[in-house]
Amino acid sequence: PGMMWERCAELLEAQGSPTVFGQPVQQIYHHNGRVTAIKALNRRGEATEITGREFISTMPLRELIFSLSPAPPDKVLQAAHNLRYRDYLTVVLVIDRENVFPDNWIYIHTPEVKLGRIQNYKNWSAAMVPDTSKTALGLEYFLWEQDAEWKWPDERLIETGIRECVQIGLIRPGEVLDGTVVRMKKAYPVYDNYYHRSLAIIRRYLEQFSNLQTIGRNGLHRYNNQDHSMMTGVYAARNIFGETNDVWSVNIEQEYHEESRPESSASGERLVPMRPRDHAPEPQHTFDEIVEEAYAGQVVEELFARLDTLAMGIAVGTVSGLICAIGILLLFYHPANMPELSGLTRETLGLDPDWVKIVIGITGASGAGFLLGSSMSLVRNCLIKFYLGFTRKRVEASQTQAL
Repeated sequence: PGMMWERCAELLEAQGSPTVFGQPVQQIYHHNGRVTAIKALNRRGEATEITGREFISTMPLRELIFSLSPAPPDKVLQAAHNLRYRDYLTVVLVIDRENVFPDNWIYIHTPEVKLGRIQNYKNWSAAMVPDTSKTALGLEYFLWEQDAEWKWPDERLIETGIRECVQIGLIRPGEVLDGTVVRMKKAYPVYDNYYHRSLAIIRRYLEQFSNLQTIGRNGLHRYNNQDHSMMTGVYAARNIFGETNDVWSVNIEQEYHEESRPESSASGERLVPMRPRDHAPEPQHTFDEIVEEAYAGQVVEELFARLDTLAMGIAVGTVSGLICAIGILLLFYHPANMPELSGLTRETLGLDPDWVKIVIGITGASGAGFLLGSSMSLVRNCLIKFYLGFTRKRVEASQTQAL
């Protein structure tokens, strides 16, 4: 894995453009809509500053946003925090056999092994192995960085890979000549219920920078094939020389289906989920899903605004008083409509032509309305607070696994 890019680095070095490795980015300085410099740490732990006119980033969008100085608004930081990634590692085994299986790769579905996919590098290209009489297999394990297997020593992972290949009948134990392990953090951007909204917030924010382009799978948080990622790099390079290519448009399809389509199957494209066309029915979401998306998009306060208990009490009390006053006045001026009412009943209802009692009746109705309205708003606020607290814990629990 990575041999092609190692060769690219060699060619760049020969042309006078060295590739610097082992210097993680700490901060990205910007001013007035332009990136001005990057602070990185060299292998000795010393800070170095790199300046430039144009900047292209393939780092995960989450780390890119967190590295910006000055920091973006809280809404953008939270959107970056919501992005999730899946890691994986490859156990490479050198097999003393010319042909193990004829495919480029095969997926392993049996639950008895942890192995998810096997690549046969020689079947991609004979140039990927130094000796075509041998076979190099890449055993891929899809993990989270905090999984126990991620922290296993290489020797244990190689032993596991050999055992599982033997278990599914691909090889015999004595055929393995050598092995190594390659770990790849954040290899897969996760498509969860919230990433569309978070990505839109980040993309709108990054549009302010005139000399910063993000490319590649992690730079766009898109599940691209390698050729798509390479094309985003080509577009970005052309943009530096005056073109106006949209790197975000690479590998965009109008619809997404699991089944292949004639126009795309030949190229082996991995399609990206997009909003269906207008004629397709809108997906139906449950109330819980709407609330979870609101939390992820930081708009839950707008969706579930707290009711003012005092204002609600005054509003309901005022309406109750008005209704009572109108009713009393109508009955007072039309006593013939209710001749059967006794004097005591009329007096109880506030219909006695005694203005003091009428005011007392209206005031009582207003007071009862105030108590009803304030109580309803208080109960509603408590129920919403309880429900949102429960939903927040569920959302945070679903995101914690990738942080």
